[in-house]
Amino acid sequence: MSNLNIELFEQLRILLDENFDVLINTFIEDNTSRIEQLQLLIDAGQSEEVRHISHAMKSSSANIGALELSEICRQMEQDCVNNFTDVKTKYARLRTEFDALVLCLNENR
Repeated sequence: MSNLNIELFEQLRILLDENFDVLINTFIEDNTSRIEQLQLLIDAGQSEEVRHISHAMKSSSANIGALELSEICRQMEQDCVNNFTDVKTKYARLRTEFDALVLCLNENR
């Protein structure tokens, strides 16, 4: 189940008003692409590129209140520096959390 900070999410909705759906659509589209890229980069052992994408996802997730996804990305970012073999396990969690988050975002628009 996705860990979405509903209070932060609702504040963002109020702040952005009619631009809110644009933000959510962009978040979903951008991160869907990033997740696909991550799989290829992890398979190729490209730790620095995985770290950059994980960092970008960490920030964008936190900005919309997707705290669990942001935390998984933070861990992946760290693993790219400390122990790249752990990234594959975190990637599986990331995909599961992202899929749950997309459902949650669509239900809460």
